[in-house]
Amino acid sequence: MKKICYIVGASGEGFKPFSPKDGDLLIACDGGYYELIKNGYTPDILIGDLDSLPLTDISCKLIKHPVMKDDTDMMLCIKHGIEKGYKDFVIFCGVGGERFSHTYANIQSLTYLLDNDCFGKLIFDNVEMFMLKNGAVEFDENAKGDISVFAYSDVCTGVTEKGLKYSLDDAEMTNRFPIGVSNSFTGKPANITVKDGTLLIIVEN
Repeated sequence: MKKICYIVGASGEGFKPFSPKDGDLLIACDGGYYELIKNGYTPDILIGDLDSLPLTDISCKLIKHPVMKDDTDMMLCIKHGIEKGYKDFVIFCGVGGERFSHTYANIQSLTYLLDNDCFGKLIFDNVEMFMLKNGAVEFDENAKGDISVFAYSDVCTGVTEKGLKYSLDDAEMTNRFPIGVSNSFTGKPANITVKDGTLLIIVEN
């Protein structure tokens, strides 16, 4: 069974209930501590600069970092999970909030995970975001809703989409034109492949 590193951010938006298993790691990213406590979860560890979180009534292990640093609080949490040996990451409350720049930083962090032989998802409300690099992903017939596929690297070659409303066959996509926006599942198994490059995949509804 895969062990998962769950990270809950401070945006306060898009939290979804989940059920950590034995061996999973639950990290509160700075103000995400309040989101977890509010929803009945006790994190294993709190990591961040705590610029938006007073040091009172903390009921878990704490790693405090200075406000002036190169890494975002989310990146600090990701690096901690990697150091602990986790390969699969699920991030809640990493989208929205007061600063869009942090949303984009968290999207970029998904590529950092790939570059470290890990896989991560950003989950909020009814949306999942993840990266696919030089590989394939499959969806079964129960997948529903819309799916968009964007070139995240400059050029993605050998992009194939099968089983969706609109198909692609060995196509080239660039990060300068959103040709892959707003596709949809059809009730059949589907798969997406990229031979060379990194895709940002967004599944909605």
